[in-house]
Amino acid sequence: LLDEPTNHLDVEAIDALLGAINAYKGAVVVVSHDRPFCEAIACTHVGYVANGGVGIEERSLRESDFREGERGVVNAEAACVDAAAQ
Repeated sequence: LLDEPTNHLDVEAIDALLGAINAYKGAVVVVSHDRPFCEAIACTHVGYVANGGVGIEERSLRESDFREGERGVVNAEAACVDAAAQ
């Protein structure tokens, strides 16, 4: 399980990490907001958190995975404003 693995790594270290992940034959769970890093991993499944639940799909990444509104994910500040207005 790798949680934001590229934080505080330089380019060479990220390249080495990508090589190790892509060469590994087992399962690796990566949680990251680093789009180039995510796109460089040979993903077989994509998971997301939305609407109080977790979804997992067997597929590679797609453009919509990087848009906030696509899976019901709402900007936290906007959600607080909306809740206060109600």
